[in-house]
Amino acid sequence: MTWPVPGSRGRTMTNAINRRTFLTGAMGLLLLLGFTPSVSLLVAPAKAQPAKPLDDTAEESWQVIYIGKKRVGYGHTRTKQIKKDGRTIVHTHSDSHMKLVRFGQTLNVHTTLQTDEALDGALIKFEYETRNPPAKPNRTVGVVHGTRMELKVTVNGQSDTVTVPIPHGVKSPAYAERVLRTPPLKPGERRSFGAFEISFNKAGKVGFEAQDVRSVDLLDGKRRELLKVRMSQSVAPTMKTTHYLNETGESLRSDVDMLGMTMSTYTVSRNVALQEIVGAELDLAVKTLVRVKRIRKGHATSRAVYRIKTKGVDPSERIVNGGTQAIKKTGTDEIILTVSAIRPTPQIGRPTTDPKFTAASRFLQTGDRLVRQHANRAAGNERDPWRIAKKMEQHVSRKLAKKNFSTALASAAEVAKNLEGDCTEHAVLLAAMLRVKEIPSRLCVGMVYIERDTAFGGHMWTEAFIGGKWIPLDATLALGGIGAAHIKLVESSFADGAADPATAFIPLLDVLGKMEIDVLESQ
Repeated sequence: MTWPVPGSRGRTMTNAINRRTFLTGAMGLLLLLGFTPSVSLLVAPAKAQPAKPLDDTAEESWQVIYIGKKRVGYGHTRTKQIKKDGRTIVHTHSDSHMKLVRFGQTLNVHTTLQTDEALDGALIKFEYETRNPPAKPNRTVGVVHGTRMELKVTVNGQSDTVTVPIPHGVKSPAYAERVLRTPPLKPGERRSFGAFEISFNKAGKVGFEAQDVRSVDLLDGKRRELLKVRMSQSVAPTMKTTHYLNETGESLRSDVDMLGMTMSTYTVSRNVALQEIVGAELDLAVKTLVRVKRIRKGHATSRAVYRIKTKGVDPSERIVNGGTQAIKKTGTDEIILTVSAIRPTPQIGRPTTDPKFTAASRFLQTGDRLVRQHANRAAGNERDPWRIAKKMEQHVSRKLAKKNFSTALASAAEVAKNLEGDCTEHAVLLAAMLRVKEIPSRLCVGMVYIERDTAFGGHMWTEAFIGGKWIPLDATLALGGIGAAHIKLVESSFADGAADPATAFIPLLDVLGKMEIDVLESQ
């Protein structure tokens, strides 16, 4: 029911950035997102000369990934210069593997990122693939054409191509290591550059701020005097990474705070990196639950008032204000949140909204035969949008009888075929079915009250635009709408050309583990 969230050797630093991974996992863990080695390089044009290594050597590094004191994965990066069409290219191959548990079921996420860049760091092309068995792999291939990026995105075996604008000469994600090593940063120094952020499908600014040299514990138990460097990204300003660099600018350790814990990567030897992963002992879904006092018949409530505190974070900037939710700020890290259940009012005709909420997308495949079949069977001969929405909510709940927490985020077409999953799969299938009947829909990410645990946990649900209002629906509950026991952090159309859907979970990574919820009243 819940979804928790729910180059060269210096390339270690870029790994920490792109492994949103850490989502998947937030793809998942953002989804937890990781990297895997089984994708091929982009095919060169017919007249292109085959790429040839300049030499037989390549720089490589290995990392291990920890959440708290539990080892949950490893990463590997290999960089070399190759000659292609008379041009020197820097090719970087990074992959990571992560394993966690969600409500007792193992979640495996493998990701691979390959980039080609010019010697000055300008991105030429990339290929990024995420594998989360048993779901089919998702892949994005990007090729730079001047000031535009052509993206070929493949989900569930179906490919679509979109084009997004980029600044001329935008840098590769792997460029960070050269920025830090040529020459190495000094305390108090700052550097920044524009890079294409692959998880967000857009360019952004990456910044580094060197602070001071301090004694740092490494994985082998030794302490080293290393330079502390804070890294930020404009596309995800709440996610900040701390790196600890040696005198040559190589990152020996990096830390990211999320879910109230610290995810750390350490540069190690190959043998250490490939030791058995014990992440199955760490159940993030359970560990990130927010305990509260019991809410009597929580999902039948019409109104609830919560006091929410998020240590070190302003909750008014993380929680949606409007629609079913009203925020009153009472402190720098505290709000009073009032949540009200709503149902549509009688309507004449169908109010319209942005076309992206009815459009097909790579995760909401309204043209898929099985998705359309489910939509038609659920709706029957009904014509009233609200009655259709409620029938669809019940239909998805009945059909997805097998609860599977091992998949981070499947597309609607995959769910329509496999008929299993957790809240994310319920939400995407319902959203796609609504769009088949031209009812605008969107996805919501936030927290839901879990009665059996007397706690709130990470969750995804659906909203339908009916009677001029966004009406929440939750196919994991199938109650004909929801009560006041959902707290919304994010709304997303899951439109093509937007960020990877996994990025919708970033706010959860920021507040889970820091959030305290006090139930002031419910009715």
